Parts: sequence; C-alpha cells; structure tokens
Amino acid sequence: MNRLPVFVAPIAKFALADAANAYEATRPGYRAFFINKFAEVVERVEQFPEACPLINPGVRRALFPRPFPFCVLYEIEGARIVVADVLPTAAHPDR
Repeated sequence: MNRLPVFVAPIAKFALADAANAYEATRPGYRAFFINKFAEVVERVEQFPEACPLINPGVRRALFPRPFPFCVLYEIEGARIVVADVLPTAAHPDR
C-alpha cells in the first residue's frame, strides 16, 4: 500500500507547538519527546489511515502514546491526509 502524503494544518501546528512548549516549561526535554511522539502518531496514520476510529463523518482520531493525553484529528481528503488539530484528551492536560 502506498502512503498518502500528510498535510498539517496551521491550527494543528500551533496546537502542537503550544502543547510542546507547555511540557518543556514544566519538564525540560519533554518538548522533543512530545514532538517525537507526534511524529510516531503521524507515521502510524500514514501507514494505516483508516485504522483509527471515526469520531464525526470523515474525521478520525489517533491517540498519542502514554504519557501524553493528546490526540490527532485528521481527515483523508482524496490522495492526502490532513491533520486538522492536536487536542488534549484529558480535562486538565497540565495535571
């Protein structure tokens, strides 16, 4: 199976950077760790774009691995994957 190219929307880039900076502020070195886990999620989505559950028509959710309570929302649009947002899955992700 060919991998679909991934486009990360500006809002998703902002959310990713914001969360990474928040982790770095409380735990030095966690920015890179968080970004690496995001890359792992995107890699998994590239390999198996339809494996994650639909949460709305056309919108899928891929969870970050522990210890990060975050998810990636994405859509398969034609011949590409669009990462729409990076969101916390916990009520208080800073706790």
